[in-house]
Amino acid sequence: MRNKNNKQKKSLIFSTAVVITGCIATAVYVNQSMNTATDYKIDLSQMETVDEAKNSIVNDPELGSGASLARVSGQNVVNTDPQQQESNPEKEKENKEVTTGKPAPEQQAEPEKETGEETGKKKEADEETGKEKETSEESVETASDSVIRPAPATDLSFDPENGMGWPLVGDVILNYSMDSAVYFATLMQYKYNPAILIGAKEGDNVSACARGQVVSIGQSAEQGQYVVMNLGDGYEVTYGQLENLQVKEGALVSRGQVIGNVAKTTKYYSVEGDHVSLAVTKDGEPVDPLSLLE
Repeated sequence: MRNKNNKQKKSLIFSTAVVITGCIATAVYVNQSMNTATDYKIDLSQMETVDEAKNSIVNDPELGSGASLARVSGQNVVNTDPQQQESNPEKEKENKEVTTGKPAPEQQAEPEKETGEETGKKKEADEETGKEKETSEESVETASDSVIRPAPATDLSFDPENGMGWPLVGDVILNYSMDSAVYFATLMQYKYNPAILIGAKEGDNVSACARGQVVSIGQSAEQGQYVVMNLGDGYEVTYGQLENLQVKEGALVSRGQVIGNVAKTTKYYSVEGDHVSLAVTKDGEPVDPLSLLE
């Protein structure tokens, strides 16, 4: 029994020694390997930069002058060479035919350019058309004017010595004054007055002061509706603040003939009240109506 136990102890000691020896040998090997890796140095000077790599690829004679770099976008490779990006109609047509199985539509032909002679003829034709249009418009305007404004009467004559009749019975509420300014109550200011204001009631009849021809009928914010009559010999008379006109442009009117009624005065004479405005001119220059009224 004693001999058997001694053998077992020796065997255990041997095994332990073998294991310890193996561990020591492994540690020594690993330490030597690490020292070798630490001493190794990389020579970066032999490596190419990215730009150099690009140039070497682009300028590689085996790849040809059209070689270029490409970038990957998703699942497609996109060519980045500007020369390759230029559109090639024939190539696009072939690609479209391959992709769709249908022939690509032919490119629309450019319109033929007009020659200098054709352009000149077209310009002359346009000018002739424009002249014809202008002539037509002038004819229409002339015809329109002849309808609206008939030729003035040639037998009109006015003698200041015979004077004019009053358009209605009433008092003068504002005198003619072109030498000095007169006070306008509604406007609260002094102004020159080329007419006289004859007080009246709304609706009163207004008669022609002398024989004449109606040359103009109009409307203004200050005078309301007005009538201008040509008396002849350069004299014209204007009646303002009217309504219900009984004359038309071009009509010949006798002295004392009713031409309309007194209208409600405009806001410019609300203080002065309803009236008829009477103005006379000789060759376009204002004349005091009171010097002609009988």
